[in-house]
Amino acid sequence: MIDAFNIVQRRQAWWIVLLEGIAAFLLGLYLIISPFKAIILVATAIGYYLLVMGILALVDAFSHEGPSRGWKAVSGIAGIIGGILVIIKPLLGATLIPSILILYLAILCLLHGVTQVISGARGGGPEAVGVGILSIVLSVILFIVFPLLLAALPFLLGICGIIGGILLTAMAFRIRPQQLQTQQQYRTPQTRT
Repeated sequence: MIDAFNIVQRRQAWWIVLLEGIAAFLLGLYLIISPFKAIILVATAIGYYLLVMGILALVDAFSHEGPSRGWKAVSGIAGIIGGILVIIKPLLGATLIPSILILYLAILCLLHGVTQVISGARGGGPEAVGVGILSIVLSVILFIVFPLLLAALPFLLGICGIIGGILLTAMAFRIRPQQLQTQQQYRTPQTRT
């Protein structure tokens, strides 16, 4: 079993975890207090991310030979175009990005549900049919409440940010004494006898 706490304790300085917690808390609070401005800010950041990643993918496509060179170039061009569009029109990005994600999830649930029902009908058992029906129901719910999800998304993300920020801050203060003790052990000179 993987112990996430020990992985964080060994690989990240406690103050980095603390800064992540503070940033998540502040962004979550901002999403709740001013959801429109916060979503525009996040969309603009995503636009810059897409632009930079697109440029890097394009550079990678033209600097390395390989079978995926063409796909990297297409991905890079798409990233650059998408990034520029989102930077120029952040409101479009703020509505388009969550819309695409929710619709993608709804379509994915529908396809998964249909394949599970077919699999269950062909001998996969009643469990497969049940999972398929649940996936189809989830897909229908996502399609029906789509506008409500878009409206509620900033608040849900805000709540997650606040809770995540509090948990990361608590984790930072929990790992701090152990990291300081470990650092102290490495700093004290070892005496040889």
